[in-house]
Amino acid sequence: MTDQPLQPRKNLHRYELPNQARFLTFSCNDRQTLLATPEARDAFATALVKARTTYNFKLLAWVAMPEHAHLLLIPDLPTWPVSKLLWGLKRGSATRIKQALNGATADPKGSRASPPIWQPGGGYDRNIRDLEELNEKFNYIHNNPVKRGLVAQPEAWPWSSAQWYQTGDGLVPIDR
Repeated sequence: MTDQPLQPRKNLHRYELPNQARFLTFSCNDRQTLLATPEARDAFATALVKARTTYNFKLLAWVAMPEHAHLLLIPDLPTWPVSKLLWGLKRGSATRIKQALNGATADPKGSRASPPIWQPGGGYDRNIRDLEELNEKFNYIHNNPVKRGLVAQPEAWPWSSAQWYQTGDGLVPIDR
């Protein structure tokens, strides 16, 4: 085993196919628990609502965990490829999360001088090939807080679409 830090893999390409669901995972910078507070997760949810409208993607499932987030979505191609919508979501949510973490003293423009919220790069991105894989990712997203011991039932975690599917109400509207 080497003591060298992992280097990002180069020359990875996103395959943008119309009407194909995508599973995205992106982490907080250095896997810090920057989404550990309800206020930070609320800020992410608010940014997700705005990004959903701005980038016109269909959101099938989501969860905000203490150090990462998962999305299952269908991007609006070719207008908003995943790289652009993810950039916009990460940028918008970083500003809101910094304000939640720092209170009123946060720079409203999300100064570059402050530490980054999100790990650089595109995170993990997978095209969903069939209904079986869609169901697997859907269940993975909703069970993530249960597996981590944060709640006993998926719908008990408000920062997820599980509650929306259970009750028809939640922090972020979902496209069925």
